[in-house]
Amino acid sequence: YYKKFMNKRGLMEWHIGSNCEVMEWGAATDADEDVAFSLLLADRQWCSDGAINYRKEAVLLINRIWEHEVEKGTFVLKPGDGDWGGSHVLNPSYFAPAYYRAFESATGNAGWRKVIDKCYEILRKCAHPETGLVPDWCRADGSPAQGREENFYFYWDAARTPWRIALDYLWYGNEEARKFCEKITRFASSIGAADIDNGYYLDGKPMAGKEDVWNKGESGTYLLTLAAGGNPLNAGVWRLEIKVDGDLMQMGEFLLESPVAPTPTTPPLPTLTPTRQATSAPTRPPTGAATPTLIATTEETPTLAPPPAPKKYTLAFSRWDGTKHNLFIARTDGSGETFLLERAAGPSWSPDGRYIAFAGAEGVDRQVREGIEYHFEGISNGIVSLDYANWSPDLTRVTLRQHVRDASVRWAAWAPSGDMVAFDAARGGPDRRIYFLGTSDNQQYSIEIPGEQADWSPDSNRLVYRSGRNNRQGIWISNRDDSNPVQITADGSDAFPAWSPDGRKIAFHRDSGGDVDIYVMNVDGSNVRRLTNTPGPDTLPAWTPDGTRIVFRSVRTGSWAIFIMNADSSDQRQILANADPGPDWSFGRMSVR
Repeated sequence: YYKKFMNKRGLMEWHIGSNCEVMEWGAATDADEDVAFSLLLADRQWCSDGAINYRKEAVLLINRIWEHEVEKGTFVLKPGDGDWGGSHVLNPSYFAPAYYRAFESATGNAGWRKVIDKCYEILRKCAHPETGLVPDWCRADGSPAQGREENFYFYWDAARTPWRIALDYLWYGNEEARKFCEKITRFASSIGAADIDNGYYLDGKPMAGKEDVWNKGESGTYLLTLAAGGNPLNAGVWRLEIKVDGDLMQMGEFLLESPVAPTPTTPPLPTLTPTRQATSAPTRPPTGAATPTLIATTEETPTLAPPPAPKKYTLAFSRWDGTKHNLFIARTDGSGETFLLERAAGPSWSPDGRYIAFAGAEGVDRQVREGIEYHFEGISNGIVSLDYANWSPDLTRVTLRQHVRDASVRWAAWAPSGDMVAFDAARGGPDRRIYFLGTSDNQQYSIEIPGEQADWSPDSNRLVYRSGRNNRQGIWISNRDDSNPVQITADGSDAFPAWSPDGRKIAFHRDSGGDVDIYVMNVDGSNVRRLTNTPGPDTLPAWTPDGTRIVFRSVRTGSWAIFIMNADSSDQRQILANADPGPDWSFGRMSVR
């Protein structure tokens, strides 16, 4: 069963439905370590000389956990594989130091001792000094995890922590494990088993008592109004959380068996006029800062003899410098390169060219110019927009606006209509979903699409995206309310789709035999044609607004660079050097206007 649902990293997809279909993608570390340890137990109980070599399977899985679910350099146990989690978001209930001692014994990898030490270090930081209670989710420094602040309490995840830690005392006599469990045991004993509540804040205050009014009757009526576009909920099981002043009072699930048929109308199209800003200017303007030449227009008069030279557009892109992404703009002929911001990636122009939406990393609120640090109040990691129309290189006239606070967000795509930004995030697990943000009022719509790397159709009514929905990997197209999903490719390597401005073509990348190249196809998936065929990856295509050319990233010269080519694949040439997209190519998204 485990092997039936393995992902490309050799780890099991975390959410399998009752019909044996993958519901959500990505691995979950707690499940992987439980399975790995169970295989070691099976080897001890039955040996490994039968049909299944339990020990060999255990060692393979342990090594995969080490490779993909332990953060490099810090030894923090991540909650999943890939780019999901780490020091910025982790789950203490996944910590199983007794397992890791067995993992070291089975593999000879002494690095597991450092994972054990890190687990206890984090527990000391996040546990309440009196009750010993730990949160469902937190950061490595013990503080609430950004994007999961509402999970900083002892609830259904954290309730597993005591028994996982207790095993380290029972099996190995670890004294720190005993002290940790002793404190939580005293807290629970002071209440009594019959009066244990659903969950607790770390100071021991109940989240919702059993005498709460919500539990008084067998049934009742609750009127829920959805203001985000008026779109009905899809059929299936939904969870409702009732919060008062941010505190979770009660939660439960309900089933929609016969939902109202989806309305063909799309969410309202508000005017693109931001009404709230985190700050109008940084708090420390410098003096005497040099002012580089800015790009004042998006076109220039061609200077070449007939036939006329291609139009010069403005490209927004990011570079990975080994530790962070930095945001730049340049013309599509490589001239006019200008640095904008640190810790910003995956940019997308607004249709009018005034704003650039991007994924801001931790620390984006602090920018340095000429050795001076500027702090933008109210800005944190997540989806942020820059008012480029009023940007100044010395930061004296820079406005950043926070749209979404979520450390897992990436890939912001501004709709051509200007009313929405689509982005993907991993909320509640490693699986990514596409979410929607209204640009005028910061309204987050209730619609979610299982997938990532979304791009809009020219009329803003449909999206093309990468997904493994319904256990079928490839590129999909849906209406913006997720109705009428259609799979147009069935190759799991297909990624980074880009819709052409005339609405007739989709560019994307495909890994064919280990060679990643740019392809183009009709919107229905027909007439697939390869556009690049060089050593090294060619990826992350972005169309110019006139649809005649495609900008992309490539390693064909031995290092990452940005290239441009005609839409028929001719005239491929480098325009910018030093253009590493970073470990996660999704942050290498580019936008042209």
